[in-house]
Amino acid sequence: MAAAEKPVYYNELLNDMPQECMLQQSHDMLRQDIQNCRLCPFAKLTKPLPLNNFDASIMIVGETPDDVLYDGKRGGKLGKLLVEMGIDLKDVYLTSLTKCSESQDSAKCAHHLTGEILTVRPSIIVCLGYKISSTIMQQPQFGQYVQIAPYTHALATYSFADAEEAIVLDTLRGQFNYILNVLQGMRTA
Repeated sequence: MAAAEKPVYYNELLNDMPQECMLQQSHDMLRQDIQNCRLCPFAKLTKPLPLNNFDASIMIVGETPDDVLYDGKRGGKLGKLLVEMGIDLKDVYLTSLTKCSESQDSAKCAHHLTGEILTVRPSIIVCLGYKISSTIMQQPQFGQYVQIAPYTHALATYSFADAEEAIVLDTLRGQFNYILNVLQGMRTA
């Protein structure tokens, strides 16, 4: 981020969002908006995430699609960890701040992420890495769950790019285990 650039936070995105985006979009409309986006030159070259599981309780947000796609190195680690922890993949919505693998301009994609949060309405948003955490939370507190909207909490945690170290992977396991327990508690309440 350039020194002169001011960071953009989730709650500020809501203030700057066009009124029609504030209405809960249908899943199909959201998917179409993202897939037809042409705000940057990379949109024509790459396909965005598949955008499934709109009824998921958990939203996992990476910086790029490669952070969450199960067929990539980092996303593969994520998928393996989710299965290992017993988290039902049908209860997980995967997304990223930038929607195209090559894009570096997150500001042009930020409104899509806000639309996804408003449409999916997850119970927990897992922010993989500092950039995502600082976009969604004004003061990200690593490892803590922060309420960002009614019935939605966010967790600032490591990116899977950092998961080469055993201690990082153990921390991620512990956090996903906690998420699983929270969701099970919500379902039995």
